[in-house]
Amino acid sequence: DNSCSLCPPGYGYGSGTCTQCAIGQYSTGNAITACSTCATGKTTYHKGTTSSVGCIKDSLVCVIGASTSNAVFVPPTGSRIEYNKLISVSCGAGKALAFGVESTFKCGSADPKCYEVCSLTERSTDELNKKFIHAEEVKKKDQLVENEQITVPCMTGYEIREDVPAQTYTCSGGVVPTFAACVEESGSQVLTT
Repeated sequence: DNSCSLCPPGYGYGSGTCTQCAIGQYSTGNAITACSTCATGKTTYHKGTTSSVGCIKDSLVCVIGASTSNAVFVPPTGSRIEYNKLISVSCGAGKALAFGVESTFKCGSADPKCYEVCSLTERSTDELNKKFIHAEEVKKKDQLVENEQITVPCMTGYEIREDVPAQTYTCSGGVVPTFAACVEESGSQVLTT
């Protein structure tokens, strides 16, 4: 029982002990009194607020919700921050944000989604060579992220179809479509009279 001692700032006295002020309350401390409640329509960002200055309009507080795709947020889910303050996003192993999507978003807006990455390492150099695909170009990257494209060039003297020396593929849902085999160029014919 600490009834003879004073509670520190951010703590109030109740039920025979000093306890941290709840969200929506504050205490300047150095007293044996309960925490004070913020005025109607006001709250605090966190527990243990030490002054009435920490009471702000409810409408200015944004509570970070859970990710829609198992992303990790900084500050973490459940944190109370200002609306429109930036939140950092990271995805777990084997996942990434879509191509061109920023790794931050504003609190109060929709969070970016994490997607399965498209692995390029499962395609062997031998497999690519058998399709007359320029393997070195494909092997420059280990993976693609959602909506990212890769242009797959044919070896010299080969083409996807007439006058098309390369094909572009897009990562979607963690899958890159099977690369089409290149065929020998048909060659050009010169007409003479």
